[in-house]
Amino acid sequence: KTIIQLSNSDNAKRVLNVNQIYEDNSLLGEIELMRSKLLIERVVKKLPLEITYFEKGEILTDQRYPYSSFLVDMEAVTDSSIMGTPIFVRFQEDGTYSFEVRGNQIGRKNRVGDLSKNQYFSCRLSLIDQSHFNRVRDEEIEFYFVLNRSQTLANQFSRQLGIKILNNTAKTIEISLRNNNQGIAKDFVVNHAEEYIKFELENREKSATSIIRFIDT
Repeated sequence: KTIIQLSNSDNAKRVLNVNQIYEDNSLLGEIELMRSKLLIERVVKKLPLEITYFEKGEILTDQRYPYSSFLVDMEAVTDSSIMGTPIFVRFQEDGTYSFEVRGNQIGRKNRVGDLSKNQYFSCRLSLIDQSHFNRVRDEEIEFYFVLNRSQTLANQFSRQLGIKILNNTAKTIEISLRNNNQGIAKDFVVNHAEEYIKFELENREKSATSIIRFIDT
């Protein structure tokens, strides 16, 4: 969770002498903006979540974030039906690997670092952590990744997001996210606050432009 304090001054309305008849409900309006899919999608696009990585043991599945034992450099997705589907990486004794979806191999065997192509996508697989690689190769754990749609992630985070007023007089708001991965939860709330501030600055810039036009007129 994180806490931000809002400032509600609108210089444009002061210069133009427009009454802020909605001022009492302004915090509720800001909360609705923070909960909006527009802002959540802006946050999702900032986080490294286009591809999510998982290591599956006998009991638990661990989402590796922000770092994984492998890195997938996706060059192109030719069939979007693969989005959201677990793609397992299987290693053979000769050092090659293959991708597996729903128990079926897709494409040909490849070596780490080489370009891999199949009916769904083309990518390169890079080794990051040797110790995790050994565990995957020895089948102690399974490694898989998922290609994500930003809209799907936004819907998921929208359900996990919590926003509430801490102090109406001080205009403080708490942003929180409940997620199984503490790294994702932390990065999301920090980036959510930053994106909200950027969004407000963009609107204030438009407001300042309106003032300049009014003065020029």
